[in-house]
Amino acid sequence: MDAATAEDIIFLAMTFLIAIGLTTALLVWGRATWEKQGS
Repeated sequence: MDAATAEDIIFLAMTFLIAIGLTTALLVWGRATWEKQGS
């Protein structure tokens, strides 16, 4: 494995984690908004 491959893997891992974080935040925000409207 050369440096470029390692950097690509790190970049993909960071992007993957950010995507999961944003999706989780949207789900939590959406659920909170949904429950607030429901009550």
